[in-house]
Order: sequence, then structure tokens, then C-alpha cells
Amino acid sequence: MKNIRVKREHNLGQTECLKLAEQITDKLIARIGGTKSIEGNVIHYKHISGSKGMLTSNDDNLQVDVQLGLLVRSFGSSIEKEIHESCDEYLS
Repeated sequence: MKNIRVKREHNLGQTECLKLAEQITDKLIARIGGTKSIEGNVIHYKHISGSKGMLTSNDDNLQVDVQLGLLVRSFGSSIEKEIHESCDEYLS
């Protein structure tokens, strides 16, 4: 498995950060498929390939943890780059 971990500080507030986390998850779903569910300030991502992730939005930081399964592992570098780019765009 390829693990991707990104943690960024922000001053958006939890609600706006959760919207950003949803956008990141939606991009991942558009790219490789899967589903999401939201529990409070945590978005859970799951894919049939065994890939899974959690995006946690807090008052002052966003944490993205994604584990890519074997079938999508080859996309790992580009997926990680897209996550960083989304964070750069909205958190800078």
C-alpha cells in the first residue's frame, strides 16, 4: 500500500475546512472512483480496490490520510500532488 499523509494549518474555520476536505475527496472519487461518508468533521473514503482514507477538518488544521490499494498505487504520486495543490490553492 502507498500511504499519503498531508497536514496543513489554516485559518478557515472548521466549516470551510470541511468544504475543502469534501472537494479533495470528490476529486479523488472522480479520479479513481469510490464512495465517501461524513461523520462530524471527518470524511471517510473507501474504494473497492482496498484504498481508503480519512480527511479530518479541525478549527486550525486539515489532515489527509489516504492508503492506496494495489490497483491504484501507480497513481500515488499524482494523487498526492493533487492533494497538495488543492491545499495550496485554498489554504494559502
